[in-house]
Amino acid sequence: MYRDFLRHIINPKLSQYGRRKRYLIGVLDEVRKLIASAEDRYGFSVYGGNPVNLVKYFNSSDFDLVVSVLKSANALDILEDILKEVIKTYSDLPEVVQAASKKLHDIERGIVSTSEVKIIVENIEKKLASSKVSIIDDRVEVEYDGFKAYLVLIEDRYRVLVNISLDKVFDNYIDAINYLEKIYKSIK
Repeated sequence: MYRDFLRHIINPKLSQYGRRKRYLIGVLDEVRKLIASAEDRYGFSVYGGNPVNLVKYFNSSDFDLVVSVLKSANALDILEDILKEVIKTYSDLPEVVQAASKKLHDIERGIVSTSEVKIIVENIEKKLASSKVSIIDDRVEVEYDGFKAYLVLIEDRYRVLVNISLDKVFDNYIDAINYLEKIYKSIK
């Protein structure tokens, strides 16, 4: 039986990097969640699935999202290490080795062919299911539950602009101040 991609490769590698690069823990947790979510969709688990399905996953926009998350954190070296482990672990599955090798080769050559804006839109739509998301020029516009926000890509950084318009009436100024404080703390 093969080692499981999520449990025996991803989790140990991300834990290892999390101990060495503590500043990446949030990013690594997000990567772990993305891959765990993809496991059911692509069926690449050795427990009731087939590791050959990693080929479909590596060629999907879901995997592109993992690449994008790690790229935005300047941590593609983690993905390179994971892909090398995949190549070693599944050496007798030529299609998996070929797909992982291609991704590894592209990353090493700096060819990360993901539409970052598209990936951002897909991720927002997954996390905020009832939102309205659109692309306007070089920014992503999100309308959700009474507020509008813009996510703008600036070189290798991300700016979030939020405009909120609230109209709420309170019986006393203490409640109004508490409400403002709550909003301020949640934004900060």
